[in-house]
Amino acid sequence: MVDITSVEIHPEVLKLLPKGTAAELCVLPLDQTESSVTVAAGASRYPQLVHDLAFLFGKRVIINEVPGEILVSAIRRNYDISEAEFRRTSTVPSDGEFMSVQES
Repeated sequence: MVDITSVEIHPEVLKLLPKGTAAELCVLPLDQTESSVTVAAGASRYPQLVHDLAFLFGKRVIINEVPGEILVSAIRRNYDISEAEFRRTSTVPSDGEFMSVQES
């Protein structure tokens, strides 16, 4: 697991996912290679998320599981999102408690 509390993410990597989308999905891009994108996400969010992000990026997606509260804080810090803006945009509560993804 990557310590996202202090990691500096390259601005080009952050541009892969607009801040509104990052907040809505509660995902933080961390790094990219020619063939993959590494993102931080909550553990219960990724069955469908991996598929959706792979389609969006056109690359393989590698998930680093991060506790919800830490992830929310890192997204807000890296994208300079206020708590109010995050609450309006995100599908995840601001306390970072993730709901289970229901598979169809």
